[in-house]
Amino acid sequence: MKKSLIISYNYPPVVGGIETYAFELIKYFDSNFKDYYEFIYNKTLKPLSGIYRGVSFVIFILRTLLRIIFKKYDVIHITNFNLWFIGFIYSLIHRQTKIVLNLWGLELVYKSKKGILPIIYNFLVPINLISNLSSFEFMVSSNASKDLATKNGFNERKLHYIPLGTRIFNVENKFNASEEYVFFAGRITPRKGLNWFVHNVLNEFPDLKLKFVGPIVDRKEYENIMKSKQVEYLGVVSEKDLIKLRHGSLAVIIPNTKDKENPDFEAFCFVTIESVASKAIVLASNYQGLSDSLLNGILGFLAEPSDKESWVQKLKEVLAIEKEERNIIIEDRLEILKQKFMWQKIFEDTYQLHRKLIEKK
Repeated sequence: MKKSLIISYNYPPVVGGIETYAFELIKYFDSNFKDYYEFIYNKTLKPLSGIYRGVSFVIFILRTLLRIIFKKYDVIHITNFNLWFIGFIYSLIHRQTKIVLNLWGLELVYKSKKGILPIIYNFLVPINLISNLSSFEFMVSSNASKDLATKNGFNERKLHYIPLGTRIFNVENKFNASEEYVFFAGRITPRKGLNWFVHNVLNEFPDLKLKFVGPIVDRKEYENIMKSKQVEYLGVVSEKDLIKLRHGSLAVIIPNTKDKENPDFEAFCFVTIESVASKAIVLASNYQGLSDSLLNGILGFLAEPSDKESWVQKLKEVLAIEKEERNIIIEDRLEILKQKFMWQKIFEDTYQLHRKLIEKK
């Protein structure tokens, strides 16, 4: 068996969904198939946005191509769709190699936005060309992503559904809140819906507190959130503190909103299953990949996105859950989580996909 290769630009110490996925993916394959897989990933702290990130991205592409162009691989798995150019150039020389790209979905929404940057993006990431390249196969993490891809012209036979995963976190005690609060963890941006939640839902519960953590990507969004006296921002916290905050909350809220003027996409959302794994109750928008990750309500409560009445009603239901019933719900959901969304299973399925593609050549 020839070596295969996994490539990721997104990697810790930057924190995010793709970074978490790439870290766990590489750790699994390095532990289990080290003799058959090579890895290229960037462990340095990368710029979050702007021209510096673009330059960093281009340098990573060029360096990677120089490292691999004369090597032979059975499969090259690339975790970021925007790195398609690496696979394209490589496949011009090595036509038998299969290129597997993670397709998250946001790429397909971004290209339709207005402004100069989406125009440049469409030039640099030509979706119609990429989707029809014979060497390319695509991994999607949710049914929402798969549906979006087929609507954008991807051949369904080239789309391979493998969800994302988590691990069960070590939480010592069952829920026993010393204070009552709901909790949010994630980037502070308009599409995450936290500002909408604070000023449309939280204010209907004047005695309820919201604690939230995460990097401030949109300063205006953060300032609007902080206008409420019911909120407390805790910055960016350690994993240990994050688990405690999730577990100690009355609910982890994930209130992604719909915005027709500025559409975005949530492919899967790690926060949902990570919160369940932290033995917390989850209340999320019934929207895009959020619904898929919560198995359409089996792993968490769902409220309609941007619908104040629905959110207020669902939050009332969650707050009314008695302690013993709450613990039963959490334990039941943990068992389902172990069956469906453990990293071990996710990456076993990924390995089998690689093998299947090799055998088809």
